[in-house]
Amino acid sequence: MQKEEFRGRLVSYNNFTREIRAIRRLYLITVFTYEEKANQIRQDKLDLKITNATEFYFRDELIARSPYEINSKLTERYPSIFREFLFIRVMSLLETFFYDTLYEIAQISNVPFRTNNKERTYKLAELLSIDDIMEIKQEIIGSEIRSVISQGHREINRFFDRRLNTKFSDSGLNLKRLELMYDKRNLLVHNNGIIDDTFIHKHNYLERSRRIVIQEGFLLEALDLLQKLTLYIYRSIDDQFDLVPRKIKDRKKQSGAINDDIIIEEVYKASFINSEYKEILLNDNFSFGFTGKYLFSEIKVNVIDLNDYEAQWTVRGSKKIIGEYRGFLRKAKRHEKFRYFEFMKVRTEEN
Repeated sequence: MQKEEFRGRLVSYNNFTREIRAIRRLYLITVFTYEEKANQIRQDKLDLKITNATEFYFRDELIARSPYEINSKLTERYPSIFREFLFIRVMSLLETFFYDTLYEIAQISNVPFRTNNKERTYKLAELLSIDDIMEIKQEIIGSEIRSVISQGHREINRFFDRRLNTKFSDSGLNLKRLELMYDKRNLLVHNNGIIDDTFIHKHNYLERSRRIVIQEGFLLEALDLLQKLTLYIYRSIDDQFDLVPRKIKDRKKQSGAINDDIIIEEVYKASFINSEYKEILLNDNFSFGFTGKYLFSEIKVNVIDLNDYEAQWTVRGSKKIIGEYRGFLRKAKRHEKFRYFEFMKVRTEEN
């Protein structure tokens, strides 16, 4: 895997990346150590330093009764068990990433957690004991996050898709592959790795072994794919929300740098992938937004047609709305909707 230098402002993503990097390194170093020791034992046997009956001790405890026994463990059994442990750990880290990501989003906006079909009742004593309405909001959001995570990867996928406009399939990860990872983890944790009929039919399992075996290639592939998925999620979330760390926000608030009444005017210039997309994007009725829906006509100042595929346009509006519009354009750029795209901030003023 090519070394990933990208580092984001989403704490959950940074934590996940750091842990995945450590697990990869831990696995490779451990297997390297196993193989080096196995090679040394083979060489010692050839040099007649040990015999077939040599026993091996570590800290006064017998660990193998022969060179054959210890080498078979070092080259097969122990790496296999170790991969199982690491794979379970990786899948647990993924769930932690999802939970922490939703929690971080909740600190910025509660819009994704609003539902019209759910009710919650409180006893009078509970309400009277609450000093701040924020306590109720935090409790409701926390309950919603726990509910989503506890229902498994399908519900997590559905929540990110419907509430956060983030489709896991757009990351390039085959969702069937992700489901296979979850099912293997579940069998290892809850069924001692024994493969059941449901797994066999669901994944068209044809191998002879009736117990889950985590091969090296599968483990390393899982690390790569999940890092790719979490990076995609980070970038999608970063398009939709202001992920400036809270400490920086607090400093800006204290200095008066953050003002909800700030008006921003920006100019964009782009070459569209085709004339149809250009017409759609620059139409007055085109809608955008992640935390709400806005019309292009609400922010449009002017549009200058340069040719069938190119245009330059100016928008003006509140910091929040222009930020969401810019985020939409950045996402469209990553999805290759433009041949080229550039923008410049014209001016910022208080309303």
